[in-house]
Amino acid sequence: MRKLILIHLSLLALSGCMADHTFAAPPSPIVGGYGSTSVASPDVIAATKFALAAEQKALSQSGKHPAEIRLVRINQANQQVVAGLNYELALTVTLDGVEKKAVAVVYQSLPNNQPPYSLTSWVWQ
Repeated sequence: MRKLILIHLSLLALSGCMADHTFAAPPSPIVGGYGSTSVASPDVIAATKFALAAEQKALSQSGKHPAEIRLVRINQANQQVVAGLNYELALTVTLDGVEKKAVAVVYQSLPNNQPPYSLTSWVWQ
């Protein structure tokens, strides 16, 4: 009987120690939210090229700046599924030779819709 009580107390003590070390499942992606995607993905690269060209055109047309934007690197890329895809791109670029950071959001429409891409936002950091 004494052994049985000791076994129960030992198990109870062990379960109390284990209570502090719970193992949670990794977080699920939020439905409709952004999820990480590869910066080397052909779709991310195409969206980045479009964003650079669109921002360069916007700056040139504004009359303020005949800009030349060149990509240094894609720092991070996130993707959101909507009626098409949104790409949120954290970029390092050069603007007329000066390195800057920017976040661009590019919408890619569903196949066979025109235009295939549109620049939703470009924010200098």
